[in-house]
Amino acid sequence: MARVLRTSLVAPSPAGAALHERSLPLTYLDALWLHATPVERVFFYPDATSDVLSNLTDSLSNALAAFYPLAGRLRLTPGAHNRYELHYQPGDGVTFTVAEYHHLGFGELATDDPTEVAKIVPLVPPLPEGGAVLAVQATVLRGGLAIGVTVHHAACDGVSSSYFLRTWAWAAAACSGASAPQPPLVDRSIIRPRDDLYDAFTAPRLSSNDDDDGGKPPDLPVVQQLLATFTLSKEHLQSIKEAVAGEAERRGVPPPRATSIIAAFGFIWQCYVRAKPSTDGRATSSYPRTTGRGWSRPSPTSTSGTASVRASRQCPGGMSLPPARTVCSPRARRSPRPSTEWCAAGLPTETGGWSASSRRTARAACR
Repeated sequence: MARVLRTSLVAPSPAGAALHERSLPLTYLDALWLHATPVERVFFYPDATSDVLSNLTDSLSNALAAFYPLAGRLRLTPGAHNRYELHYQPGDGVTFTVAEYHHLGFGELATDDPTEVAKIVPLVPPLPEGGAVLAVQATVLRGGLAIGVTVHHAACDGVSSSYFLRTWAWAAAACSGASAPQPPLVDRSIIRPRDDLYDAFTAPRLSSNDDDDGGKPPDLPVVQQLLATFTLSKEHLQSIKEAVAGEAERRGVPPPRATSIIAAFGFIWQCYVRAKPSTDGRATSSYPRTTGRGWSRPSPTSTSGTASVRASRQCPGGMSLPPARTVCSPRARRSPRPSTEWCAAGLPTETGGWSASSRRTARAACR
């Protein structure tokens, strides 16, 4: 287990007037994730030391000024029985934990080889009780540093989370001369209301044994899970496309469109279906979690919240240096995740989507 050295509350630090009490209502797109487990990610940094910790907290405070809902609390809207909001009031903030974990070295955790999930879980912080939607933990390792980020999906989707990390990275490396990211658009009026869907998403859920239940944690104990990286090379992807085309020719039908990302998702999903227990005749389905904010108009890329997305690529610019090692959702969420790079300040800045190169890499949980 990681040994906690200290825990502090990092509040937004706006450059101008102080933030006053305010609330941001959830849309039906946000409400879909009310019952989902938090999204957990760990970023590894070799040769980093505890000297950067003060800069991390100061820059986090600056970034939260624009992303103030992440410093607030998720609560039931006063006077409503099934409507929710992110409520911020002065004194709120994000829990920032500093810990040390010397049981394993950096190289033993940031590896492509199968790794026990139980060894990675101590690096991600739990969300504090009371409706918190974001928590951060910096863990000093032998030979490096790990930053764990836990966020409630109802408050922030993948694109918004990446944009927040990019803003945090810029705040930590403001002296680098890079242009500041635009502030996020914190406005729910651009989302057309759907009361019927909102009511359905907030209704009490019955217990289910289905895999696709919006974020239900896996039944397999953490101690029995492994995390590994599998790389699909250009040759692998081409062979998948050829296999699909060959099957279409055998059936006498036109071959389907098979891009590299479609081939990768199809192969990953087929492997998962073949490895899982019998579905007893039930249909299985997949909803790839990918960055596709550009397809959900009119929502701009810098919107804060949750959007309905399709599979596409997003490659925001920013301060990126040598590739970082990242572990996404160490409690064995099944979705492939984007590659991540480092910024000059030692903070992750996602390049989003799948890399445009000939390699496609996915983190996977193995039994």
